[in-house]
Amino acid sequence: MSLWGATAGVATLIGPLAGGVLVGHLGWEWIFFVNVPIGVVGLGLAVWLIPTLPTHRHRFDLPGVVLSGLGMLLVVFGLQEGQSHHWAAWIWAVIVAGIGFFTAFVYWQSVNRDEPLVPLEIFADRDFSLSNLGVAVIGFVVTAMILPVMFYAQVVCGLSPTRSALLIAPMAVASGVLAPFVGRLVDSAHPRPIIGFGFSVVAIALTWLSLDMTPTTPIWRLVLPLTAMGVGMAFIWSPLATTATRNLPPHLAGAGSGVYNATRQVGTVLGSAGMAAFMAARIGDEMPAAPAGTAPSEPAVLRLPSFLHEPFAAALSQSMLLPAFAALFGIIAALFLLGGLTVRPAGSAVDDEITDEIPVYDDGYDDDDYLEYLVDREPDYHPVFDEPDDETEQIDWGRPAEAPPAVREPIGWAHNGFHVDDAEFGVHLEPLDGLRREPEAEPPSRHRLTDAGEPRRARHYRDEVDESETYGRHSQRHLD
Repeated sequence: MSLWGATAGVATLIGPLAGGVLVGHLGWEWIFFVNVPIGVVGLGLAVWLIPTLPTHRHRFDLPGVVLSGLGMLLVVFGLQEGQSHHWAAWIWAVIVAGIGFFTAFVYWQSVNRDEPLVPLEIFADRDFSLSNLGVAVIGFVVTAMILPVMFYAQVVCGLSPTRSALLIAPMAVASGVLAPFVGRLVDSAHPRPIIGFGFSVVAIALTWLSLDMTPTTPIWRLVLPLTAMGVGMAFIWSPLATTATRNLPPHLAGAGSGVYNATRQVGTVLGSAGMAAFMAARIGDEMPAAPAGTAPSEPAVLRLPSFLHEPFAAALSQSMLLPAFAALFGIIAALFLLGGLTVRPAGSAVDDEITDEIPVYDDGYDDDDYLEYLVDREPDYHPVFDEPDDETEQIDWGRPAEAPPAVREPIGWAHNGFHVDDAEFGVHLEPLDGLRREPEAEPPSRHRLTDAGEPRRARHYRDEVDESETYGRHSQRHLD
């Protein structure tokens, strides 16, 4: 997913670069023709590289396709044609109708019990929902900022379409070079600071670019904020793609990735339409009114007289603030990402791998201060070895003639396996009701007192020269 996100991000930036070359050398019509050979190559690669996987028959959600298509068509059409029709009442009616179709689409997906086009249950994952918001925002931002930059470079700076497209080359290079490193970073770090940093850099870079878009700004100063924007987008594309489907169950991963990709394209379309309308409104406010009865053609617009460069640049500079403001929504989405903190439902496969939290004790807690209770599941009788080792005292497994009733004691502080005096550690052990056993059922215990009333020595006890009593090589004799 990180590789996919990096590729999508670089492709989104290289598209305008290729478009500038086509427009400058072959004509604007070729921006549509070029998709034919690219599509043919894509189909050939799909047949060659995509493996044949087991599939299942699915139902086609025709009402969902129709409702979503009509909603997108009406909203985009209203945004693109609103300025040219002076935002007439019927334009607003078209936009409202598109929103209504979108609402009907969501309702249909919620009541469709067969196989909806978009299973709404995937939006129960907060990271998936916020990642979709983030990718829609970055799609909106990238598409929206390209249009004023290209007009500014050609009209105000006098660059050709190809040279204008080369302005964004540093942005594409920075994003492509950093994307693999960021993709590995998101595997070991929380996506919240990574994605938040990316959107913050993008918002700052766009604001910086807006301030520098004046008729007297040298070209090299435009390269700096554009490069910074490429750095910011490197911290957005890959982490968003990885975070979107990380927590989705396998049977919803396909639908999730499809919705994520569609959301990116929706943001791109809305960015293009929204920027076209907003930029046209700013140009209409800043530029002097054209003489009555004239309708300047596109070539006339691209060859403005020098005294109109300043108001035209001001309109484009103000238009750049729209994607800068939209990037703030990406920062908000990043703030609420859960990352790896998603709570799994009880009984899930991942939940079985989670163990109880280990308590941490402060105030000088020593891991030697614990009790060990050994449960012997062997038969009560054990043979007594006749030849004990010379250096190790043999444990007598025989049962005393009269042993007191055994009482199971609750586990207190954990210990390293040797005897601990209750009074020394302040542990008061009370017998538990219902856990008493008869003497004959008592298992051998390595902590039982000897007949003389003294604790048994450890199995690996070695006589010392000074005959001082010890309780194992890792324990020291307790001093009163």
